[in-house]
Amino acid sequence: ALHVSGAVADGMAWRNARVLLRCLNGAVEVAAGEDGQYEANLFGASLPCAVRVSLADGAKLHALKLGTEKDAVLNVTPLTDFLVTRLARRDAGQFFDRFDPAQTSFTSAQIKDATDEIKTLLGEFVDLRILNDFVADKLRPSTVSVSSDDPYNRLLQLLKDRLDAQSRNAVLEFLTSTSPLSVVVPFPVSLITWTSRVPLMGGWSFQFSDVIAYSSRL
Repeated sequence: ALHVSGAVADGMAWRNARVLLRCLNGAVEVAAGEDGQYEANLFGASLPCAVRVSLADGAKLHALKLGTEKDAVLNVTPLTDFLVTRLARRDAGQFFDRFDPAQTSFTSAQIKDATDEIKTLLGEFVDLRILNDFVADKLRPSTVSVSSDDPYNRLLQLLKDRLDAQSRNAVLEFLTSTSPLSVVVPFPVSLITWTSRVPLMGGWSFQFSDVIAYSSRL
């Protein structure tokens, strides 16, 4: 059997998410646990595998795993979704919908190049240099009851906090480009006030808590 396992997270575990695996000569659907971890056995199947993870609210993430091992780690995160987008040069969901394991021809060199391009592209949002493999690196997500100090999870949380919708759209536009990427998406410096409005009466005072969001390169 091909054994596939991993974690689904974006800084927090995607608990009870639906995990749909499509592999060479096999497919299966399982559910992630409360901690975002999942595992599946596919008898008679082998890599490559593509995976789609979805939540009840419609949110989706994707990943792709190549290789020859029978015990494969396949994490699913926003970074693996970006990686699929860059490899396919199109929306990761569209790639999964049309995925044919027998026709997948990506090489390990292409995956490394795409990973390095994503690290460069997101360099002002989060420093991803400690990660070697978005798909296979150890990942232990935070849950509603336990905060994780896992390095991969901390980077996902930082990316989630910093990458707004406009910047994410810019990232996706670059990732679908057919040209090599050497650009860095600019990080919008901002001042965040945790409390935006406070009713005051005569003689009252209130202390605001602020945080400055700035590039990871500064």
